Amino acid sequence: MILATMRQGADIARGYKFVRYAPWSGPQYGKNPALGMKVLIVGESHYDSGDNTVDDENFTRASCQYWVDVKPPPFVEHVVAAVTGSPNPSDRECGEFWKTIAFYNYVRHLADRGKGASLKDLAEPEAVGAFREVLRELEPACVLMFSKGAGRDMPTSFDRDDAEAVRYIGYDEKYLGWFKTGDGPSELALTIALNHPSYWDRTGGSADQYHPFIQKTLDYARQSRHRARA
Repeated sequence: MILATMRQGADIARGYKFVRYAPWSGPQYGKNPALGMKVLIVGESHYDSGDNTVDDENFTRASCQYWVDVKPPPFVEHVVAAVTGSPNPSDRECGEFWKTIAFYNYVRHLADRGKGASLKDLAEPEAVGAFREVLRELEPACVLMFSKGAGRDMPTSFDRDDAEAVRYIGYDEKYLGWFKTGDGPSELALTIALNHPSYWDRTGGSADQYHPFIQKTLDYARQSRHRARA
């Protein structure tokens, strides 16, 4: 099992200014026909488990590779169910889906297991810098952020609001907007911040409550790409 300990903490990953855990980009990233575009999934944090695995820049990638090859954690199962609408995706379904997306955890260090990400972690300015580095590297068309805490507490705002998207998706404008992925006018990623699956477990929520919002977000992002190309 891929776990890690809080030793001295990961250094800044090579090639980055702020990113400490290099993001996962699946071997078929952007090639999922059901998604129709590059999709970045953002979680909150990795956790300190107390074993002897090294906490380094490749931790996210090694974790994702384990989830693909061996066993996905409940977080992945919940996310895949919410995105695809499959109520109980198998390990194989989760692994195949995870090969087609990119993944990044917003918090830049390990959290204590059971405590979750703190307000200080989520509001860290360097976390925003790291997130923007990841956006520019991966160039997603859509970002599904499974952390309303990160969406609420990050010390920045969307690069572009979209009242039409808010109406179409039927979602809170505080948690829906566009982030730049490059310098061009159409280099943007539609981003929606949803509650973390651990919140669903505590409140009796389920993936099917979020599936309609996710599907409408994906639809709107695809439509916007088609309009930009026309």
